[in-house]
Formats: sequence, structure tokens, C-alpha cells
Amino acid sequence: MKNTYFASPERDPLSKVLEQRSQTGTLEYMHDIISSLSFIVCILNEHRQVVFSNEVLLKQLGLESEEPILGARFGEIVGCLNAEEAPSGCGTGEACRYCGAVNSIILAQQKKEKVSLECRIIVDVENAMKQLDLEVTSSPLFFQGYQYTIVSAVDISEKKKRQLMERIFFHDVINQAGGLSGLLEIMLDSTCDEAHEYLNIAQSASKQLLDEIMWQQQLNRAEKGDLELNPKKAHAADFAKKIAEAMRHHSVSKMQNVDIVVTESADFVFKTDLVLLNRILTNMIKNAIEASESGDVVTVDYAKGKEHFSFFIHNKSFIPRHVQLQLFQRSYTTKGVNRGLGTYSMKLLGENYLKGHVSFVSTENEGTTFCIQIPLEIE
Repeated sequence: MKNTYFASPERDPLSKVLEQRSQTGTLEYMHDIISSLSFIVCILNEHRQVVFSNEVLLKQLGLESEEPILGARFGEIVGCLNAEEAPSGCGTGEACRYCGAVNSIILAQQKKEKVSLECRIIVDVENAMKQLDLEVTSSPLFFQGYQYTIVSAVDISEKKKRQLMERIFFHDVINQAGGLSGLLEIMLDSTCDEAHEYLNIAQSASKQLLDEIMWQQQLNRAEKGDLELNPKKAHAADFAKKIAEAMRHHSVSKMQNVDIVVTESADFVFKTDLVLLNRILTNMIKNAIEASESGDVVTVDYAKGKEHFSFFIHNKSFIPRHVQLQLFQRSYTTKGVNRGLGTYSMKLLGENYLKGHVSFVSTENEGTTFCIQIPLEIE
């Protein structure tokens, strides 16, 4: 395995980090000023290791002293999942090349000037996925012939989440409400028979509008951690067929001219929150349809294990590697400014609430398969 896919993997030993910690302490008032700030600030050495941090960071980490984090890197301190999987820690993974925090630090070191970038970090908090949106500012500091970097991080998670959800919500609701309004206007000028046909279409549009409003409300509650589960039993075959049938009549399927086929697999009974599972699979199928070409087929399959069951959604298209590395981040999308919650919501609902695992495999030869694996029964 490579030592790094992006930033340098080298580190100074703890003895040198402690020496650097002592050295920066001789900067008159520097530590006092940094400690007095109300947001996270730390000083890094040339290998991006912490040699000093303020009390705000220590408090958020529940630490009484700096000792546990001296010599660590920023992503390792905040619990970034990509840092855990990287071959040599924070900055050295494939996904790290798209991280605003690492790029801010590296560019400040290279350009020798202040650099501010937004950063999305997915962390594990008590076995639950959470996304942090940070504005990271890095500034070079030269002292006694050595280059340090002062890094500050301001949490903009609530701001970004609110902006994204409001933008998507208003975009989708306004579009659907506009379509419904147009149908009603047509009905006013139609014959009785025509009006009845349009009435059925309007009823379907109103249901989609209500579903969108309820979905945004549900997602907002899920982000806050107060979504309650309502587990019910279902047959896998029936559940898959109902979702596929609903998606065949969805506007995105008709526009893309894509068929949805359910594989005839061995049936079984499971117990979970059917509303949340329906939402997850609907998003998976919708994404598969949007990535397909006219005439393609999206397949839905399911399988039972000893303690878990899985649903699989497959389409023929390939997801480029740089997209794969950022796919589950909130607000990341390749489909325009009013998108970016679909794959993120799959992870959020599937893992935080259904206690499962959401993943995907994408190759140029085999296409893309999304999978959700969850316990056969939850209470």
C-alpha cells in the first residue's frame, strides 16, 4: 500500500513536537491571544502536526490538557472517518485531496499567505454519522527559522445545512406547486371528460407535493437526532415490487425512458421502519435512473443473511473516482445547485436509524450497485 495518495506522510517524533511546543511558547502574548478566541485555533508544524491548541478545541474534545493531541493532525483530532482509513493518517487518503482543511494548510505553507476554504468532514459520534461543515483558515507563521501554520476552524454546519435544505425545499416545492397550479388552470378550460383525466393527474401531483414537504420535515428531524422509528413487518418481494411500481410512474422514469426490473429472488420477512427504508431505496432508484441512458434497465434485488438482509440497486453507468470519494457528503452533487441530499440521506437514515450499512461498488465494466444491509428485525 502507498504511504500517501496526497499530502506528505512524514511526521516529527513526539520529542521534537514538545520542543516546538516550548519554542512557540516564547512568542510574546501569542498563546494568550489564541487561547482567548471563541473558535478553534491550533498551531501546526511543517508536517501538519499540532504543537499548540486553544481551550475551545480541548473543551469540544473533552480534554483537560493538550497532551493527547500533540503531534496529531487536524482530521485525526476531530475524528474524520477518511483520516482513519488513510494509509498514514490525515491528509494521506484518496479523499483527502478534496478536503478543504488539508488544502488550506498546504496552500498556506506553499504560498506563504493566508488561505480560507470550506471543508466537509464526516465524523463518527457515538456510532452515528455526523457531518461537520467548517470554514478553515490557515496562516503561515515564521519563527526562529522554522515555519508553523496557525489554523482556525469556524463551525458553519448549521448555516450550510439551513441554506442547502431551504434551497432544495423551495426549489422542489415551488416546481411541484407550479405544475399543480398549471393543471388546475387547464381543467377550467376543459370539457367534463378531459377535466376528469386532469383531475387524476392533479391528485398525483398533490400527493408528490405533500410527500416532498413531509420528506423535508423528516430529514430535518433526522439531522437533529429526534426521529422516532415505527418498525413493521413486510415481505421483501412485495416491498421491492411496490417501490419499483411507484418509481415506474415517477416523472424521472418517464423522462429518462428507463425501465425498473425486480429480480425474482427467494422471499423472506423482515421488520424495520418501512417508511425510512422506502425513502432510502427510492433515492437509490432515482439516482440510478438519473445516471442511466434512454432504454437502460435499473434492477432491484434483495437477499437474506443470518442476521441481516440487503437490497441492491444496479444500473449500467460508472461513477468517476473523484465523485465516489465525495458521494456521501451533504451538499455534494454533480446534478446542479438544488441537489445534494440524496446519497447523504441514505447514509444518515440507513446507518444512524436503521442500524445498517449503506455502500456502493462502481466499475467501468460492471456499472454501479448501491446496497443497504440492515438487521432482519429491529424493535
